[in-house]
Amino acid sequence: MNTDIPDLIAGALGVSRGTAYDLMREALASEAKEQPAQQEPLTPDQVFAIADQHPVEGFDPEIMAFARAIEAAHGIKENK
Repeated sequence: MNTDIPDLIAGALGVSRGTAYDLMREALASEAKEQPAQQEPLTPDQVFAIADQHPVEGFDPEIMAFARAIEAAHGIKENK
């Protein structure tokens, strides 16, 4: 006889197979709801404040594009 996941859960928890299915559905539903909050992009002032903490000779106007590229690489997008 093949043992499937609901059987394993039912056996481990001492519950019925139906209850095991209900627990699986609840776990999957709560996991689907627990999406991380969308991160907001840094404001230009925040980017400049960070840049001020890491001074370079002269300010490169490309620093904002660089910051946005880093944000995009981390899945942070501007809400439009």
